[in-house]
This record gives sequence, structure tokens and C-alpha cells, in this order.
Amino acid sequence: MSEEKLYTVEEANDMLPWVVEQLGIAAEAADRLSEARSDQAELEGLSRSNGHGDIDSRLSDVRADALRALDALRSVLDEFEARGIPVRDVDSGLIDFPGERDGKKVWLCWRMGEPEVGFWHETNTGFTGRQPL
Repeated sequence: MSEEKLYTVEEANDMLPWVVEQLGIAAEAADRLSEARSDQAELEGLSRSNGHGDIDSRLSDVRADALRALDALRSVLDEFEARGIPVRDVDSGLIDFPGERDGKKVWLCWRMGEPEVGFWHETNTGFTGRQPL
């Protein structure tokens, strides 16, 4: 971690309403992107096999949907990045706030569904290294 904002536990907890909202938007965008990619693969297969004229139009719509979903997902992730908060996993809502503990830089770890930031881990460990605050 470089010269970034370090969050106190209180500051991290104060951000949770925003975090929950943004992660919800990101998860929805990720789901839409996944669906669009699946639809795109299916339509591309149909396009090669049967030559229906309407498939190209539907394929264009699906590609546009995928781009919109990707843009929405990138926008949310950019907002987290601007605040120095890594999103570790959109699906489970796992994030880390850069923080400090006993004078040492650490990650304050939170996952969707937890009532507050209640764990931390060293900067060189991941979720499995979480310890209660």
C-alpha cells in the first residue's frame, strides 16, 4: 500500500451504507453482463447454423446490453478505487479498507451481510488470514 487514505474502523463503518448500495449496483451489472455474454454466445451459434436475418439484430442488441453492463460495473469499481477501497469479490461483496493497527498498515476486512467491519488481516494475507478486531 502506498500513500493512500487509511480508514479507521469508525470511518469504514460509516461508509457501509454507500458500500452496500454500490456493491448492489455492481452485482446487478455483473449479472447482466454474464447473461448478455451467455445470450451472445447462443446467438452467435445460431447465426452460424441457420442464417436467420433477425439474429444479427438481436446479437447487436445483446452486445449493446453487455457494453452497458460493463460500463456500469467499471463505474462502480472506479468509485471504489478512487476511495482506495479494493473490491476483492463482487459476488460475495468482499472489500478491504486500508487501515492501521498498532502502527502497521493492514486491511480492514468486510463482507456483504456482516453488520460492521469486525475483522482485519495483514497486507500480505487474504480472507483466510482474517482476525477479529
